[in-house]
Amino acid sequence: MKGKWFCYLLLLVCWACSEAEEKYPVYRVDFDHPDTVMPADLFSKVEVIPLETNDKSRFSSGELGRKDDRYYILDRQQQLFFCFDTTGKFKYVLDNKPKNKEKKKHLSVRSILNPYSYYYQGKWYYYLTFRNIVYNKDAKGNQFIAYRWDFGKYNDDEETRLSFPPLPIQVLAEIQKAWMKANSAFALTNARQSDKYIYTLVERIAGDSILPEGLQFYHLLCYKPEKRCYYFNAFADGIPLSTELRLENQYILTMVSFAEKEKFLELDLLDEESRNILVQLKETDNPVILKWWFKK
Repeated sequence: MKGKWFCYLLLLVCWACSEAEEKYPVYRVDFDHPDTVMPADLFSKVEVIPLETNDKSRFSSGELGRKDDRYYILDRQQQLFFCFDTTGKFKYVLDNKPKNKEKKKHLSVRSILNPYSYYYQGKWYYYLTFRNIVYNKDAKGNQFIAYRWDFGKYNDDEETRLSFPPLPIQVLAEIQKAWMKANSAFALTNARQSDKYIYTLVERIAGDSILPEGLQFYHLLCYKPEKRCYYFNAFADGIPLSTELRLENQYILTMVSFAEKEKFLELDLLDEESRNILVQLKETDNPVILKWWFKK
């Protein structure tokens, strides 16, 4: 009888431990073995949206955003903010030039001690570029783990706390860059979250060795319901996925310029109309938006 009670008690302890571990999701990723991913593994179709080109709406590259029924392009070179509707028709442009040049200079350099953040479903999510923990804060500033990446041997399990001397910001940036190169195997940026997916851009750091050209940046896209993570540099058929992407609930948004269009003409997920838009894209045209619809 005592043996049975002992086994029952042991099961309760294991169950309690299991419950404790499930307080936040853990997503496991093998940095040493990238996944072989085809576009059709993730997406059902890719739609091409041309952006109207005229004297007021012309831009060469920019950061893509979306809100309600509008697409927004921030062209940092021109310091202009363009707005298009969902069909790509130009609506207006705003001047985005900073009024304080000194402020612009300081914002151009980022400390690795400052957390990155993104907003999702009424909460801010924070993470340091060299840490595998993503956390929320309450009204008092207390931190709570939202989810954790498990990178195996590359985890920062010691929860490194860094401090640097007060130095000119450009000098400090070089010191921090050197620290990352010597002490971290990765740098995380551009994290996003939707109802079913989490996305993060991973920059691999190889110390003093040289990584093959084009293999420094990897996409990390995780399907939350199954905790299934896809870690890849480009699709297996050679078609690239831009590192400047926008994650939405039902799709991913990227932009393609005239110089890049040839890479996408063989994409099987394009319908005839979208393929024709790419074929007809001219060098003087604005980039087009690619809308990668997730599989249901």
